[in-house]
Amino acid sequence: MNKIPSESEQAGGGVNEPNTRVDEYIDALPSPQKTIASSLRELIRVNFPELSEVFKWHVPMYAAGMKKKKNLLSINAYSAHVNLYFYNGVSLDDPLSRLEGIGKQVRHLSFHSSAEIDEDYICQLITQAIHIAGKL
Repeated sequence: MNKIPSESEQAGGGVNEPNTRVDEYIDALPSPQKTIASSLRELIRVNFPELSEVFKWHVPMYAAGMKKKKNLLSINAYSAHVNLYFYNGVSLDDPLSRLEGIGKQVRHLSFHSSAEIDEDYICQLITQAIHIAGKL
């Protein structure tokens, strides 16, 4: 009997192996959320091919690690914006003070248009998140 893969098992190795559930999630979004989410996904895919893309908890997530994957990021669309969540965000150095959130660990960046996406800044934060995850 064949086992049906769970949401977290539906991804291949790295981000460069597209996850069809992530494709469907982004394709179903209205504008401008679709453009924002697509831009964030592409930024992650191009700059961080070592991350695994999964569809978990009904959103695109990105994880690091070979044996034990550590959730680093997720792209969550809402009615008027898209958030990029950093699961170890409280530990990130945020020189521009753009990370939002008050929880114990998670912080996020909020985008209302794709023009708000600062690729260099986001890449710096993701690089930090990967480095921190490697120490956990």
